Amino acid sequence: MNFQHLLGLCLLGACTPQNKPETREVAAAIKSDSIVSQAVTPVPPNMSTAAKVEGVSYQIFAVEKPKGFGYDILIDGKRFLHQANIPAMSGIHSFRSQKEAEKVAALVVFKINHNIMPPSVTVQELDSLRISTN
Repeated sequence: MNFQHLLGLCLLGACTPQNKPETREVAAAIKSDSIVSQAVTPVPPNMSTAAKVEGVSYQIFAVEKPKGFGYDILIDGKRFLHQANIPAMSGIHSFRSQKEAEKVAALVVFKINHNIMPPSVTVQELDSLRISTN
């Protein structure tokens, strides 16, 4: 095998997505719905609900423009992350329902609690959670 082939194999291995333990853990949690909190009643405009998940809390809020929902992640009662738009999507799109915002907020809390940093959300995770991206 010549140097070019060896270099090509090394680059291919480096570019291949790694099946990290935290990726498997997140995928298993999404599949089992263990990160999704129970449904709560709809949020009236300008009101919010809060839920506590393993020491880190999230708060769902109504978004005026575009009309929909977003979430805040709170650590020790202080805002750590403000998400008015659906993460991993280009453009300005808010969540269509409170339940969709809750699912993604719960996923972010799960990642924070399991030291998966940054707690970013991928398009594949949105799809697994059945989040409307149109």
